[in-house]
Amino acid sequence: MLKTAESVRAGHPDKLCDYIADYILDSALYGDPAARVAVEILATKARVVVAGEITCKTKLNIPRIVRDALEAKGYDPRRFRIRVHVHRQSGDIAGGVNTSLEARHGQQDAYAAIGAGDQGTVYGYATAETQERLPLPLVYAHRRLSGQKLFISGLVGLVPWAGVVQVGPFDSISPLGVIIAVVVACCLFVGAGDVLVGGHDL
Repeated sequence: MLKTAESVRAGHPDKLCDYIADYILDSALYGDPAARVAVEILATKARVVVAGEITCKTKLNIPRIVRDALEAKGYDPRRFRIRVHVHRQSGDIAGGVNTSLEARHGQQDAYAAIGAGDQGTVYGYATAETQERLPLPLVYAHRRLSGQKLFISGLVGLVPWAGVVQVGPFDSISPLGVIIAVVVACCLFVGAGDVLVGGHDL
């Protein structure tokens, strides 16, 4: 089976936005373990936009939290303009989280007491392809980007902070479930930086 996997460095906008959102969530939960946080982050051209819903007993200084997150990732927070569009959780959503529809209609069992609300579902799978129990193409991409064992350690300083690596098409030969060979057609590095690295060096 042909597969393609991608890994991004910590400074990549996608990963940076996830980090800022996590930072806001952690700050909210630290002050209020029952806080409800649903925020989206957009980052581009030295601008960060925070939007969504937060219900929290503790008052959050979101611009300060965002600046702390940027600084933790190696950016100068003074160079960023931060805009915040956050309000309390919708009453309709809060109602579904606080009390389920079944409970509101008189049901009193344990299941009826559990509210639903605006929830998402994340799914995945474990595999024996690697020690990490992750799919081999993904682990290969992560290792290529971070310069871990089996790969060129000198590459670490050459891949830009916001770089991306894509590996594929990727094929493995695994009779009886044991991988005996891996074939990678190409390995692509993308990122903004001053250092030019040739394909042979990679």
